[in-house]
Amino acid sequence: KNESIRVKRIQQQNQSLKSKVNNLEKESNTLRKTILSSHEKAYTDPLTNLPNRLSYNQHLEELFSRWERYHENLLLIIWDIDFFKKVNDNFGHQAGDEVLKMVAKQLREQLRKPDFIARFGGEEFVSLLPNTSLGAGFQVAEKMRSAIENLKFKYKDEVIPLTISCGISLFGKGDTSKDVFERADKALYQAKKQGRNRCVIAQD
Repeated sequence: KNESIRVKRIQQQNQSLKSKVNNLEKESNTLRKTILSSHEKAYTDPLTNLPNRLSYNQHLEELFSRWERYHENLLLIIWDIDFFKKVNDNFGHQAGDEVLKMVAKQLREQLRKPDFIARFGGEEFVSLLPNTSLGAGFQVAEKMRSAIENLKFKYKDEVIPLTISCGISLFGKGDTSKDVFERADKALYQAKKQGRNRCVIAQD
């Protein structure tokens, strides 16, 4: 009888422990989901759902380290929506937000799987294309530029023409990520200067 009571008590203790373990697992899963959600929000632009500048910096650091180690081609492209201020001024900031979301969607859809794109700030986006030559990168960029040009964006029954310009730069021996970004930025400036709606490769 005593043995039966002892076994029953042990079974109850085991059941209690199992219940506590299950509760801890549920709490752990909830906490993990909360952490993952917070991490995702921290690295995502809330308007376009693209990676944000923080995510870009992290991705760039990883790709730059790999580039230094293996010396594989790595391209950086800076994008800027042409005359975006006019959209905000003429149609309002809601129209501007819709333009940003639509352009972001198109840019992301035109990129290949290994490529990365982020909203850098305002109407600027940045792409990183690993294992890509200048020629291949230019073709990708032109495809993206053409996709934006062919968008039929309507806002309150009015068609708003959209175009985008970009500067392209290839990582080279002795480069820092800052050097490459500055070259791409200068190339973007040249694209704007030459009439916009074009992609320009940076000159070394």
